[in-house]
Parts: sequence; C-alpha cells; structure tokens
Amino acid sequence: MTVSEQLYRVTCYHFEQPSNQGIAGNWWSSSQYNANNAWNLNNGSLNNNNKNNSNSVLPVFEVYYVVLKLLTNKFVTMTKLEKELNEFNALAEYQIKSRKDLREYNFIPFSLVIEAYLDCCKHKRSKHACVQFGEDALKYLELLWRELDEQKYEIGYSNAFIVTRPKLREVFAADFRDRIAHHLLMLLVMNVFEENFIPDSYNCRKGKGTLYGIQRVRDMILEMSNNYHEKCYVLKCDLKGFFMHINKDIMWNTVSKVIVDGYKGDISIDWILWLTKKIIYHRPETLCHINSPKEMWLRLDPDKSLFTNGDNLGMAIGNLTSQIFANTYLTPFDKFVISHPEFKYGRYVDDFVIICKDKNRLLKFINEMKAFLKENMHVDLHPHKIYFQEVKKGVSFTGCYIKYGKIFPTARLYGNFENFLRSPFDGDLEHYVARYNSYMGFLSQSPTYNYRRRMYEDMLPTWVKKRTYVRKNYAVLAIKPKYSKRAKLINKIYKQSRMQFSQMHRYMNQKNWSAWTLAQTELTQLAMDNANKMLEKKSIRQNIQRPTNNDYMSIFVSDEDGACYRKVWL
Repeated sequence: MTVSEQLYRVTCYHFEQPSNQGIAGNWWSSSQYNANNAWNLNNGSLNNNNKNNSNSVLPVFEVYYVVLKLLTNKFVTMTKLEKELNEFNALAEYQIKSRKDLREYNFIPFSLVIEAYLDCCKHKRSKHACVQFGEDALKYLELLWRELDEQKYEIGYSNAFIVTRPKLREVFAADFRDRIAHHLLMLLVMNVFEENFIPDSYNCRKGKGTLYGIQRVRDMILEMSNNYHEKCYVLKCDLKGFFMHINKDIMWNTVSKVIVDGYKGDISIDWILWLTKKIIYHRPETLCHINSPKEMWLRLDPDKSLFTNGDNLGMAIGNLTSQIFANTYLTPFDKFVISHPEFKYGRYVDDFVIICKDKNRLLKFINEMKAFLKENMHVDLHPHKIYFQEVKKGVSFTGCYIKYGKIFPTARLYGNFENFLRSPFDGDLEHYVARYNSYMGFLSQSPTYNYRRRMYEDMLPTWVKKRTYVRKNYAVLAIKPKYSKRAKLINKIYKQSRMQFSQMHRYMNQKNWSAWTLAQTELTQLAMDNANKMLEKKSIRQNIQRPTNNDYMSIFVSDEDGACYRKVWL
C-alpha cells in the first residue's frame, strides 16, 4: 500500500514546560501517563515511569517521536481510504435522519445521490476534481440533488484535450458533478443494459475487459478450428470514426427502448428518460475548457472531432455513459451477427472479429454487414482495416496477437516499451518504475519471460538497476528501500530534528524557557512540514486548522493537481 493510499492516525503526547527537577538537575516531563507515571526519554527509548522517584531523565519531546513513528510506520494505524468514505456515508445518513427536507423528494432520494458519489469516488480519491468536490461534498451533493430532483439540472463544462497514444484522439472529460450524474444513471439502469448485451461484447463491463476478450477469441478459434486441425478463417473489422459518427437520434431511440422494455425499479421511468435524453443530446464542444494546444486539433481529421464532424453526430470519448450507450448502440448489430449460427463473434468497442469455417460465406457477409450498419446505424466499416486470413496465420485483437492458441503482445507494444527504455530520464525514479511496471503488467500475461529478462539485463539503464531489484520472474521492478524518497526524507528529518533537540537541550540546561519555547515551536513546524512532504508528489498547499481541543492538530494536504489529499492526525 502506497503512502497516497493510506490514512494515518497517530496518537501523540502533549508536553509542557518541565516542572519536576530530579537530583542530577534534569527534568521530568509534565506529560502524565497516569496519576503516578510520566513520560520520559531514556537512552533513546520512550518510557513511562513513576514520576516521584529521584532518577534524572530527559523530558519527552512529542514531535520528534510522532514524526519518526509516522515515517517508520511504528505504532501507526493505517486504514484504507474506503474507511474515510464510510465515515462520510455515516455523516450523510445522520444528516438525512436529522433533516426532514432531505427526506422529501419528487423523483430520487438524496441517499441515491450519495451512493452515486461514493461510486464515482472509487479509485479516484487522489484526483484533483474529487479532492476539490470532497472539501464540501455534502453541500455540493445537496445542490446537485435538488437540481436533479426538480429537473433543473444542466450539464456543466467539460475538459477537452488530445491524447497521442496509441493514436491522436479527442477526449472530453466531464466535470466531477456531471460524472456523479452519470454514475447515478448507471446505478439505476446498468442491470437493464447488461441483460440486453450479448455475452461477447467486452468493453466497460465488469469482468469482461481486454484480457477476457483476448482469451474468449482464442477459445473461439480453438473450438471452431478443432484445435487448428481444420481449416478456419477469421475476419477482423473496424468501424470508421465510430464515436464521431454516432447518430444521436438513433442512439436515443435505441437506448430509450431498452430502458422502457427492461426497467423494473421504483424510480420514475420518465425521470430516468429525462436524464438519459439530456446526456445523449448534450454537446460538450459548445461548453468546454481546451486543455491541449490548439495546434493539435489541426492534426486531427475533420471527422475525428466533435467540433467539425457535423450536427447531431458524435458522443464524447471519456465519459462512462458514452461507453455504455455506444455498446447499446451496437447491440442490434451484435445480435444480427450471432443470429447466423455458422459464425463465432466477439467485439471490443468498434473492433470485432468473426470466425467461420466457410471462406466464401464469410467474404459475402462483409457486404451484408455494410448494408446493415449503413441502414440501421449510419456508420461504415473502415475500408483499410478489414483483415481476412486463415486462423493459422494469426490475428491481432485489443493489443495482442493470437496464433496457434497462444497470446503474444503486438509489435507496437514492444516498440513503445523499448522506446520508453531509450527515452531520457525525467528525474523521478518512482514515476519511472511505475511506467516500467505498467508495461510489465501487460507483458506478464503472455509467455514473454525471456524478453522481460533481456530487456532488464540489456536495456534497463545501469543507474536504475543499482537502485532497484526485480521480483516475480522479471515481472515487477521494485525500488530498494534506501533509495526511496521515504528513506531519504527520514534521514533528512532525523538530522534536522537532532540539531533542534541539541539546541533545546542547551536552552533547558540554561533554564532559558523563552528560547526553549521558541525552539519547541520551530521544531513542531518542522515536524509538520516534513510530515506533509511524505504525502506530496509535486508541490503542496496546506491549510492547518487548529481545533479548540488542543489534544490534536489536523493537517490537510493536497497537490496542486490533487494527486494527494490526506488527513494526518498528530
């Protein structure tokens, strides 16, 4: 578990000006453990002993120990962020019980919006948008709920940007509050869509991702070809500019029919259709922030952008609802193909494969598919992405190549990985290792042990090898503890703290309590600053709130881009 995935709760002990002087002139701490014992420092160990004895000890300095406990994971309770969400959920339930206006609604209960928010936060707690919304989540959720319940909800700004890998694509990312609305809709109707999908459509479905799709296509080929003992052919096709050519009227008719026919829940179906229609017909290109250089749009084909593809066309790539609706949009085509028992069929978004023993039948079916897609969905097959071959020649699907029952990464993946190893170092070892392991996660799904070992031994930079080690048959690269940011920071804090303690000890022997108090304040601030650094990746903003109860301080930390947001109790 990484630091950014942990919630630290650390108990500390207050210290005040020493008041009990021992025989040798040193002082007992006035921080009591109980009525008879007090905390003391003895040869670097934190103890509690009878405070009335005559031995001389050094007083306890709380911050030093709290920071070292935090950084060395000693006496620290680490809890997953789900606990934080559960605490929020409990607070929301209390608000609903204590406020009558939150229990009265026209179409949807407030608790359903809370559930959608918690679902939207999964695996996104460190993102800036989630952090910003979470600063006053109950207030924002109440406003969103009232807008939805009164049917006054309007979709806000999206972030538009261009991604370059694996190829240039335009992406629109909805605002966080709009994403909550998307999750709310999916909580209500996702089971309806799931019942409508065929078993072999693989995108944006629980348990049916890219790896599942690859394995299913491999199994289909093995079954149809009798384990490669019989002739069998595979046809792989792609839809041309699929997302940008989706007709919104056809989308609305298809999606609304599925909902009307299959929805059996308690929420008004009219309200569900109202929200669905608003999302489908929304035009994010008219209300967006541009987050990529505008010159990048000049490199896109006109039919690859919502800005230039035409009126009433296109769905934004990047939203949850876009993926589900697009799958629903192509479900009639899926059912059309599987209605022919001589075919085996699987689809991932707009890429699909059809396996058949009859070569001529499969070739003739290309024209039948073109006619069906053109007439019913107003989309076309990409003329340059039709692959037809005997199965023993192999076929690529979702980043892997399937041949003779084995799965291999594509040449593009190998090329991207090797280009990464040759690229200049960006200065962040943790980021470098994370990128390396992302490739390993994909490569380790295939029989690539020799390749992984060769890349590690021959292409991984020497300076990286000195600071890392490999695990799990060259599938995982890990940083040696002494080279981690955590270890470096612990050493730095230890040296700084020892200097401060030496100074405080000198002031104490001189009985210069004003200087001792000032040094104590500086040490406290130093400890808090260093604790914050453990949670930072780039630069931090901190807002320290001091409650009236002096038993603890609460530090709220976040990156400028929201990469980390954690509460540290001292």
